[in-house]
Amino acid sequence: MDPPQCHTCQNYGHTKNYCGHFPHCVKCGENHGSEDCTKDKNSPPKCALCQGAHTANFKGCPVFKSLSKRPKVNRKTPIIAPTTNFPGSFSKLRTKPMPKQLILIFFWLKPSR
Repeated sequence: MDPPQCHTCQNYGHTKNYCGHFPHCVKCGENHGSEDCTKDKNSPPKCALCQGAHTANFKGCPVFKSLSKRPKVNRKTPIIAPTTNFPGSFSKLRTKPMPKQLILIFFWLKPSR
């Protein structure tokens, strides 16, 4: 699974709904939204991430490749084994008994003058 890419700033690791960065164009790499780009279709694209001659969503981008090489989390292995009795696992926890009474102590400090 590919890392998520933001359609606002073009960075990886988050989506546009969670972006707090300035917009960058996917086509020319400039500081405007992709929908506002005036780049001529015949001029070469420029990556907003590595400044290469490709669009920022190109899978051959060195930035994307470096992120793709990172070890991936195995999401197919469940955190809790399917044979575990989940409610029964609480009885194995060692906890301190709760006090029957809670005593609150308040201190009033006089301001120094």
